[in-house]
Amino acid sequence: MQRRITTAALLLTLIATAIAQDVSVSPRPYFAVSPDGHAKSRTLFSPKPEYPESVRKRGLGGKGEFLMHVDRPTGKVNSVDVAKSTGVPALDESCIRAFLQWRFVPKTAAPIIHCPVRFYAHAPRNQ
Repeated sequence: MQRRITTAALLLTLIATAIAQDVSVSPRPYFAVSPDGHAKSRTLFSPKPEYPESVRKRGLGGKGEFLMHVDRPTGKVNSVDVAKSTGVPALDESCIRAFLQWRFVPKTAAPIIHCPVRFYAHAPRNQ
């Protein structure tokens, strides 16, 4: 009985460690909402920000908020403002690079899109 409990505890520890090392960016909206919360804009292309390896190795994470300024006739993002920093400059820069690539359905997007982002870093990834 004791051996089964020890084996089960070891297995749960291994699973918990694997989950803790999972680092992801969330959410990745396909429908973005304007800052006033009313207008919804559907994305045509929305790559998620990359998690820089140098930041991931240190186990750094954070959450921030970004404002995308959209050219309504084309659906292209012209600029991105940091409304609330993630607290890690490299993560903010990664978000800005990604959001400048986003494309919305032309003529339907709100002129300003609010996008909250969270980088989860529970533990540094093993090499």
